[in-house]
Amino acid sequence: MMGTRISLGSGVRTLVIEVGWPRTPRDGFIRGGGLACANIKHLGIKAANEELRLAVGNAGTPRWLMIGKHSSQPGPREFHEANVGQHLSLLLDDSRPPMHP
Repeated sequence: MMGTRISLGSGVRTLVIEVGWPRTPRDGFIRGGGLACANIKHLGIKAANEELRLAVGNAGTPRWLMIGKHSSQPGPREFHEANVGQHLSLLLDDSRPPMHP
């Protein structure tokens, strides 16, 4: 598989995004006839992780689908810009009370 990996950190939190696709037959294939796959991982917050698959929709346009055991609904769901915002909010969330001198 060929791909890209990016890590974003904020304090002790880390968000890792991995995207990959097969280039040659020996790279294998992506389940469900996908074009690419991706993982969004929050280190230390396993419940927030997402597994994605890039697939061609009925209209012929590519769309990212959320799959895997962490999905709250049965079957794949589309991954939208709002989902990206949720992952970034979780990374940047600072719910600790402010420190007073």
